[in-house]
Amino acid sequence: MPAGALGDGRPSPWGAPHVPPLPVVATSLAGEWAHEASRIELTEIGTCEIVDRLGRPRSLANDHSAYAITIVGDSMWPRFRPGRRVAVSPTAPVAIGDDVVVKLTSHGEDGRNRVPALIKELVRKSGSAVELRQFNPDVTFEVPAAEISAIEKILGELI
Repeated sequence: MPAGALGDGRPSPWGAPHVPPLPVVATSLAGEWAHEASRIELTEIGTCEIVDRLGRPRSLANDHSAYAITIVGDSMWPRFRPGRRVAVSPTAPVAIGDDVVVKLTSHGEDGRNRVPALIKELVRKSGSAVELRQFNPDVTFEVPAAEISAIEKILGELI
């Protein structure tokens, strides 16, 4: 029986499949998103600016669009602490209660491939708007669908 065949206890001669590293893209605080009287923290994501690479979790081996970001603000405290890294998947389906990255349509004027984004919890979604929640300060608010370019699921914190 060849090594690695079904029922053979010896290791496969091919070894484990290669899993490419997970890129960590740049993030920075971008001030506040203009919304009535509430203080809504806005993050800027440098979509083409890779600042690090981490070991890719096996669960993301086939999600080639997945990436990681560093939490830079405290609006989602205590769920996410500043400085922690989270995995994000643009292709994973989002559901109510998920933590998400909501990329906004307004782009910076300097052409640096930086996208304004809201890192929040998804509360409700309709054809005309999404309702999001941040924890610090605790506020729930709506973002019109016309201002959203993408909603991407935060899969969890990377250790």
